[in-house]
Amino acid sequence: MYVWQTDTFNQIIDLQKRNILPHALLLSSDPGCGIDVMALHLANALLCENSENTLNSKPCGLCRSCKLFKAGTHPDYMIAKPPEGKHILAIDSIREMIDFVHVTSSFTNKVIVIQPADAMNEASSNAILKILEEPSDNTFLIMVSTAKHLLLPTIISRCQKWHVPIGDHNVTINWLIQETKQDENNVKLALKQSNFQPIRAKAFLDNGDLAFQQRVIDGLQQMFKRQISPVQLSTNWQKENLNQILFWLQNWLTTSIKIQTAKQGDHQVYEANKRIIAFTAKQANPESLFEFYGKVQRYNLSLNKHQNLNGQLILEDILIGWHNLIEQN
Repeated sequence: MYVWQTDTFNQIIDLQKRNILPHALLLSSDPGCGIDVMALHLANALLCENSENTLNSKPCGLCRSCKLFKAGTHPDYMIAKPPEGKHILAIDSIREMIDFVHVTSSFTNKVIVIQPADAMNEASSNAILKILEEPSDNTFLIMVSTAKHLLLPTIISRCQKWHVPIGDHNVTINWLIQETKQDENNVKLALKQSNFQPIRAKAFLDNGDLAFQQRVIDGLQQMFKRQISPVQLSTNWQKENLNQILFWLQNWLTTSIKIQTAKQGDHQVYEANKRIIAFTAKQANPESLFEFYGKVQRYNLSLNKHQNLNGQLILEDILIGWHNLIEQN
């Protein structure tokens, strides 16, 4: 579990100790903040036989229940998530969950984690209401989401909602410095580039994403200089991480809009990014820029909704749109 999640975790466990913890919890956060890790840690704690006697209510790691959980063989624990290579949590998984709820527990509590809850389609969303409306004793349902707006209102209203914030940026910065052994300036830049999402920032620093980002920046600059066509550039990028590219593009467009509206504030980014952002802000018609930003945002939302989309066509559409945006003037 991450340091920025400790306060929320302890508040939830305190409710459980006082026997007033609701049976259904909705844990939400921004993407890239590790909410899935907290959900598993919470599930472990709710199943631990000694958690009430351990420091900060953390699972002891020594009891039989904890050992089974670590081995992935706990009979009172179930995690529901889309099958590998799929993006939808279908109704069959929810039916298995309903059967699981009605099986007698081997220990005290039973815990189900749905991760991510926003991967449920309409049929599975309607089916989960049966568990929410007819709770079983000592059974806890933990729903995890980084896109809570995609859930049915009827599901949200039946859960106790916990939004897990990042909190103090200094805590996050110190954690990243300790984890990555990078200096403070690099860590701050990585956080800026990752929209202050610490897990994404860590991956940025660990995986050499700076070089990946530089390839994206170089490609855009070549397109702006008419050295490469949008279609050819999208072909060059077809094996790259589409989610990451769209994340950066949306952030850069956001900053361009803020510059145009004189709300630029403190945007600490790499120099090459500044050229792309400033050039777009200078060249683009404000109304057209805002409309184009909306298109990129919709593509991002569609990807977060786990829809199967053609990455090559998405990149072509976005790059052609960006090319046309700066060619208008």
